[in-house]
This record gives sequence, structure tokens and C-alpha cells, in this order.
Amino acid sequence: MDRKRDSNRFGSMAKANLTMPHYLITGAGGMLAHAFRTDPDFADHVALSHSQLDITDGRACHDALRRHKPAVVLNCAAFTDVTAAQQDPREAYRVNADGPRNLADACRAAGCRLVHFSTDYVFPGTHGGYRETDPTLPVNRYGASKLEGEELVRGLLPGALIVRVSWLFGPGGHNFVSAVGSWLLERDEVRIVDDQFGKVTYTRDVAQAVLGLLRREAAGVFHYANAGRCSRFEFTVEMARLLSEKHMVARVSPTSADAFPDPTPRPTDSSMSTHKYERFTGSPSPSWQNALQRYLKTGALPLNPTRLL
Repeated sequence: MDRKRDSNRFGSMAKANLTMPHYLITGAGGMLAHAFRTDPDFADHVALSHSQLDITDGRACHDALRRHKPAVVLNCAAFTDVTAAQQDPREAYRVNADGPRNLADACRAAGCRLVHFSTDYVFPGTHGGYRETDPTLPVNRYGASKLEGEELVRGLLPGALIVRVSWLFGPGGHNFVSAVGSWLLERDEVRIVDDQFGKVTYTRDVAQAVLGLLRREAAGVFHYANAGRCSRFEFTVEMARLLSEKHMVARVSPTSADAFPDPTPRPTDSSMSTHKYERFTGSPSPSWQNALQRYLKTGALPLNPTRLL
């Protein structure tokens, strides 16, 4: 890549006497990594899939950083299946705790920055509006494994940036939005839980939020999500409204979480406050309605031509 040309494109960073960092992205096959890989602001990157870099292998982490010499590591590798984590906690902890520890150790040795992503599930989810300073108390093993990963990273690399996100959706991966979108276009009725609340997070907005934090040399824990708390039902109703402009969509009916027996405990309201991020960067988070509209316009959601109006 032509770094001179790239530095012109990032004039604001040059004015701040910063140089364009070189990024190494882990978990390249995942949805969050896709947002960074396709964002022009992160064009100067090396993206490594699980087969190219298993973060649970400490030696492999050190070797990768010595070979690529990145300025910033974006750790997008994670065990994100909440139910599977409850059934196989050993594997969840290997990826979500041991893996970040290995990367933090390798970043410390290589002298590069680490951006690690965590989750709203580190909180018990009893009231919502969680701040970075609020006590953590995960209700399931997925949340517990992610919390341990945070603690290990902070212990080894105090200057690391840890970004907690929630209800991620975006191109390049399977998620709640892609699943429900397909149901809306294929079924006559969709029943969605209306008593679980949180904040959705568009992956492309995450990439821009991280860029803003890095430009300001942020360290420590930050929450990022799109603005506005909602239930999964409210989110689905809005998706149905947007899709109904061009497609026949299913009827959306509310139901309780009790209607879907789940052996894995889940927070009732894990919504996080993003006030710290907004105050630090001076950038408000786009609303979840705006984020959903932009996502649907990307064409990432497969549409059923037989349901056209």
C-alpha cells in the first residue's frame, strides 16, 4: 500500500502528528472482522482467519506479530455461541479468555496496541443502562468467559482498549437480524420475545467508533452500541416496516421469553450506557433505527423475490 497516498486521505490524523497504523485483524472470517476488512479507514491491514492464526496458541500469536509487525491488533476472534458456551465452557474459556491473554502477552512483547472486544453479557441484566464502572456479574458461562478475557488483558496490558458491544449485526455473518429478516420474508407469522431488552450494534458503526477511539489514544473499557434501548420485538417490528415497503412480510406477534424454554440463563435488560464513549470522542452514536435502515440498504439480507408486492 502507498503510505504517502494513505496519509493524505487521513489528513486529520496527520494534523494530530499521528501516523497511519498498520492493523492485524484476528478472526477474519467473522462478522465483526468483516466490518474492519471492508472499511476504507482500515485498508492497511492483514486479516488472519482461525486457520491462519489460532489465538489459543500462544507461540503462534508471538510469531504472527513478529512476522507482520502491526501497530494495532484488532481481536475479532471469539466464541460467540451463548448456548454452546454453556454446554462446552472449556472451549469458550480457551477462546474468550486464554486467547485474549495470549494476544495481550504478544502485544506487550512486540510493543503494539491491542483492541479487544467484549460483551454486555458481563452484566447480570437486571436493570440496564450499565456504565463501565458498574459491577459485573455474568449470568451464563459465555459472559463469564468474556469477563475473564477482559481481566486477563487488563492485567497484562493496561494500555489495551477494551470495547464492549451488544446484539451485533452486519454483513458477513449470521446474526439475529439476518435470521429474523429471513423469517419475515418466508413465513406468515413471526413470534418474537418482547421482555428482553438491550442495544443493537451495527458492525460498520463499531469500526468507525474504534477509529475515533484510537485516534484519541483511548485505553481501558468503553461501551459502544447504537443509540436507543429496545426489545427484540420492537426491533423486529421496525424491520418488518422497512421491508414491507417492497416485500410482503409476516405478521409480527409479541411473546415472552418463557415461551421458548432455554437452559441458558440470559440477561433481561443488558443495555449499556455509551455516555463515556460519546463524551470522550465527541461523537454521538447513530440510532438503532438508522443503523438498521443502512444495513438493509447494503443488500446483505437475502430477499425472497416471490414475496415482492
